[in-house]
Amino acid sequence: MSEQPDDDGDQGGQDGQPTGGQPQGGQPRGGQPHGGQPQGGQPRGGQQQGRQPTGGQPQGQPATGAAGGHPPRQTASQTLGYEQQQLVEFARFGALLYGITALGLFVTQFLVLSLAGNQSTAGGANFSGFGLAGEELFVSAVSSYNLILTLTPLIAVAIAFYYYRDTSVSGPSYTPALVATVAGTALATVVLLLFMTVFAPEGFDVSFGDELTAIIGGLIGTAVTAGLVGYVFDEFL
Repeated sequence: MSEQPDDDGDQGGQDGQPTGGQPQGGQPRGGQPHGGQPQGGQPRGGQQQGRQPTGGQPQGQPATGAAGGHPPRQTASQTLGYEQQQLVEFARFGALLYGITALGLFVTQFLVLSLAGNQSTAGGANFSGFGLAGEELFVSAVSSYNLILTLTPLIAVAIAFYYYRDTSVSGPSYTPALVATVAGTALATVVLLLFMTVFAPEGFDVSFGDELTAIIGGLIGTAVTAGLVGYVFDEFL
């Protein structure tokens, strides 16, 4: 007759309970794992979740110079430099225009005096009474100097109209017209005065000091003309 098993003994896995006293629920033996790592994925060393990133940069604030931030503000020196550059361009244009006009007048007067006959009203015979016969270069410089002072208001009107029609220049047209005409008149008169000094015959003393008042008068007249015409164009046209 076989022996009956003991009801109180270990069943070796009866009711799904593993041997060795392993608790249900998958809790490892010995309790808390080694190293003191807390449950729930908390990192070791006391690091808090959601901690502010290092460097002091606030969350949601774009970094300096990053896309989406405010563009760099233009400094006063940069703005002033741009205005200076524009003024230089205006003065260069006026100097070029008046310089070409002055040289054209000088060459034209010299050719007229050189090629005209002695009986011509434009010939050198008209200056024989002043002792200027054969001094075509000096006479051409004097004539061109007087003509450029006379023509500066007309050239100022043309420049003011040009800048009034020029859409690439922002702002009022009288400012570039005034700068261009003053710079051009100063250059043209000084160059022709230099020609007068170089080609002056004996007995004629041409001094910059004596002609300075005439140049100042020409500068004031051309500046007033350019400013007034430019203002009229801007306000009434």
